[in-house]
Amino acid sequence: MTLRSLYNLRGFTLLEVLMVVLLTGVLATVSVLTITSGIDDARFSSTVAEMNSLRDALIGNTDLQEGGIRSNFGYLGDIGALPTNAQGLNALLANPGVPAWNVNTTSRFALGWNGPYITGGGVSSDYTKDSWDRNYIFDFTTNPATITSRGADGAVGGTQFNQDIVVQIPLSLQRATVHGFISNSGSPYTGTADVDLYYPVAGVLTTVTTAVAIAANGYFNFANVPFGRRSAKIYTPSKAAPTQTLGPALFVVDKNNFVIPTEYTDTGAGGGGGGGCSAGSITFVAGTADFGVLTTTRIEFTLNVVPATVVISGIQFNLTTLNRVVDRFRLNGVNHTCAGGFTSGCSGAPSSIPEDTPAVLNPAQNVNSGNRTGYIRTPTGTFVGETRLTLTITHDFGCDTLIIE
Repeated sequence: MTLRSLYNLRGFTLLEVLMVVLLTGVLATVSVLTITSGIDDARFSSTVAEMNSLRDALIGNTDLQEGGIRSNFGYLGDIGALPTNAQGLNALLANPGVPAWNVNTTSRFALGWNGPYITGGGVSSDYTKDSWDRNYIFDFTTNPATITSRGADGAVGGTQFNQDIVVQIPLSLQRATVHGFISNSGSPYTGTADVDLYYPVAGVLTTVTTAVAIAANGYFNFANVPFGRRSAKIYTPSKAAPTQTLGPALFVVDKNNFVIPTEYTDTGAGGGGGGGCSAGSITFVAGTADFGVLTTTRIEFTLNVVPATVVISGIQFNLTTLNRVVDRFRLNGVNHTCAGGFTSGCSGAPSSIPEDTPAVLNPAQNVNSGNRTGYIRTPTGTFVGETRLTLTITHDFGCDTLIIE
């Protein structure tokens, strides 16, 4: 081996070794930072998605509608307020001690805890913690109410993935002023009246009454009403000695200033919409009415049920031409009769339901979505010659007044 060949086999110099070590360290650091940044990016995105789901669970998803009307108001809609700070986010999964969900026959809508309000859809198994496994910070007493994650570093403030993530729920998305105008066949109402408004407070039905003076020309309002399905009842000239009542009229409060539709507050002929029942959950299928043709003692019809399940709790009917009573209501193969199936409404001999008399079903009937056939039956005479039936059905979404003709 020559001296030249020995030179060609020489090792790395110290400088070269140091350069390799330095470059390897830089590459390792860049790789770690890149991986860490990618993890924080994913955690940041999943935390934002979960916090948006928490907001929807608290005040409802504004995109969920039935018949063009918002149908979802979350915990707020059922209870009448956000959870207290002591109840916290756990109130979305377990009843925090408020009344359970129930159908109220006075207000004609359901209220009470109907959770869990948050499941799946990008929500982690422990939705009280962000994706860095730190508890969310919430304050439901402020305006706006807030849910906060401190970000990747868990400290106040910061930038990029370390910045605080805050979801705000202002009162403008929770509370409304509800306005109404009593009229008389479309003209301003010039008398006195009392108006009851029904909504939940801590899951319990609350009735707030306001007096309408002559000088108000029928105008009334209620402040600080929680968003959701609500109802109102009008008494003229007063609640203590009414000569006319309208309602309860059912409506959905979904904006900061809400005006009750005027068809629910008209005291004139035909006003009030049969009590303002227009939940849209049950509709009459046009062209299916049979007035005593197939069976002379029956008015037969087909109804369309929109929600997955409707719980029917009562009926009331009115005829246009004939004067008849009813002793049986049948829908989707289930009979309700005065001999057994109504807790109120039946009277006389034979036991039957007069026109314009509310009758309560016992037990209530669950009806699934789709077209459902039914009829009412009279024990006296026939329905031959009748041309129109007004049927009001009370259910867990409120009530619907159907014109069957």
